[in-house]
Formats: sequence, C-alpha cells, structure tokens
Amino acid sequence: MSQSEYQLSIVVPVYRSEKIIPQLIGRVDKVFVQEGIRTELVLIEDCGGDQSFEVISEEAKKYSWVKGYKLSRNFGQQAATWTGFTKARGEVIAVMDDDLQDPPESLRDLYYKLQEGYDVVYGIRKRYRKDPPIRRLCYWIFYRVLNTLSSIELPLDAGDFCCMRRKVVDAILAVEDVNPYLRGIRAWVGFKQIGVEYQRNQRFAGESGYNFFKYFIFALTGVFSFSYSPLRILAVLGLIISGLDLVVMGILAALAMNNVNVPMEVWLMLVILMTAGWQFMAIGVLGEYLNKTYHQTKAWPVAIVDVETN
Repeated sequence: MSQSEYQLSIVVPVYRSEKIIPQLIGRVDKVFVQEGIRTELVLIEDCGGDQSFEVISEEAKKYSWVKGYKLSRNFGQQAATWTGFTKARGEVIAVMDDDLQDPPESLRDLYYKLQEGYDVVYGIRKRYRKDPPIRRLCYWIFYRVLNTLSSIELPLDAGDFCCMRRKVVDAILAVEDVNPYLRGIRAWVGFKQIGVEYQRNQRFAGESGYNFFKYFIFALTGVFSFSYSPLRILAVLGLIISGLDLVVMGILAALAMNNVNVPMEVWLMLVILMTAGWQFMAIGVLGEYLNKTYHQTKAWPVAIVDVETN
C-alpha cells in the first residue's frame, strides 16, 4: 500500500489502556473515517502488562484501518511514538495519547487547520480543571524554564498532540537520537508551525503510567537535549565566586596591613571558596568540550531543506 492511500495516520502509544481502546477507536471512526477521511490508526503497545494488545488485535479484525504493533519490552512513550512514525503511511501524521485526554474531536480541528498551509499544527493545552494545582504549577514552570534555557524557541504548554505533514515526520526520523524528546525535535526541525488551544479532558479510564519520578526524568530529557545552559552556568558561577573571593581577599589584606587581626579561619575559608570557584570554572570548560562531543554523537542533520527549485 502506498503512502498516499491514507490521508491521515494517527499514531497512539498505548500503555495499560485495555478499557479505553474500544472507545478510542469508536471516536476516531466517528470523527474521521465516517467523515470520509482515509484514516489509519497506528497503535503501538508498549508492554504495559495488561490485555491491551489482545484488545487491539480483536479491534483490528473489525476495522481494516486499525494497525497494531507490540514492542518487545517497555521502551517508553517517546520510543513508542517514534516507532509509530516509522509505521505510519499517511500524508499527514498525527500524534495523540491513548487516554482520550487529547480528544479526537480536537484532533480534527488540528487536521483542518493544517489545510490552511501549515506544516505542523500542535495543541496548546488548557489544563483540565480537576488537575491538582501542584501539577499545573509544575507544568507551567517547566515549560517556561525549558524555553528560557533552550537554544531554540519551544512552544509553551504544547505536548506531543499534533498533526504534521509527511515531510516533517521524515525530517524528525532523520534525527538520530536514542532518547528522543519529540516535541523538542518537532520544534527544532522548523517548517511552518502554529499552535491551537484545546481543552484537555479527564482520563477516560484507569490511571496514568506517569508518576512524579517519570515526569521528572522526562523533564530532564528535555533540558539536556535542548539546553547547554547548565554547563555554562557552572562556569559563570565559578567566575563570580572567584571574583568575589579576590575582592574580599584584597579587602582583608588591606586590613591586615593596617594591623587589623584577620583570623586564620577566615583566610582558610576564602582559599576553599577560591578553589571551589576554580573547580566550577574547570567543570564549565570541560562541559563545553563534552557539549561539542555530545552534539557530534547525536548525528543530527546540520540543516533541513524545506523547498527547492525544479
């Protein structure tokens, strides 16, 4: 089957969602298939330990446009989504969660917005009102801190929920990263992008596979993939500490020359601080070289061509 035979491929990483899958398929059927959009639903089961893949297999017998793939072990949501990109055959590839917090009805809005000439349309989350305040606050802080530290501009409050043209997905797949942060890579590849606000829903059934620790690790992946600022902050901090230490040493030396007794403990503390400052600067310098090595080993394309003349 050729790629163009599908207008839309919807990639969904699946984890412990056996009770949600029939509802997900039913709503995709109503929103897209029955509307005449040639659609395939690519479900990547990430070894959640329940009967999700068995449910997918049964549903695939009923609907020819439902495709199921089971990973050999739990690789994580980002890896499952990446795998879905390699299996999707549509002209447009969409990404959505399996818990129906990203509604298929909102995905339809993104899909039609894409037809206005955009290459990427991503969802900007309006937080579900029953989300715990501490979670909303952590999300708000994370996106803004990451955008401040990042070497590229990352959309605020935008997750993986999106629609992308085939050329964008091909560009993403050209990025060789064994631990991808997809929403960051999506921004990095460029093209004509726009965000559309949508209302996140309550999870349809079950509990999320993400806990605080997994969210924290995911946040670190985003920071370390798109920001080298932590390395440079160490060097700057070391320079500041050393500079202030020298100023204080100069003041104390002047006092000592005027017969003011400066305890030995103070000198010792200043020497320790000076050494710490030098260490921070050394770590920052080493970090810059490691940064260049890391950038080379990722083997990302130097640039991506969007349009060329005939």
